[in-house]
Amino acid sequence: MVASDNFGEDIEVKQIREFWEWCGLRYTEPYWLDAKGELAFYGLTYSQLLGSIDLNNLFKYAVPKLDIEKINIYPATKDRWRCYFDNWYQDHNVAETPALALFWAIWKVIKDGNA
Repeated sequence: MVASDNFGEDIEVKQIREFWEWCGLRYTEPYWLDAKGELAFYGLTYSQLLGSIDLNNLFKYAVPKLDIEKINIYPATKDRWRCYFDNWYQDHNVAETPALALFWAIWKVIKDGNA
């Protein structure tokens, strides 16, 4: 999995940690725990953190935090995916996988404070 959006920014450990904390998870080395204190996933290394960005985790922990009704994830080109919420579309929500497209769309919401 390539960890970059269409601006060429690599996902940093700090971003992934901030993202999952925004979702209500907390880090207790080497685990990420949900609000009930149950294991969400392992997240000690960069590759484990990057691997945590999958559609299952995103829909379980991040999407419920959003004030949206509809998510669209579809192929933008042969090797790129696009994501938008309701009718809110942003060009930078394009990535190499559906999960990364969704991650970047949610990250934009987190940074803009529109959740």
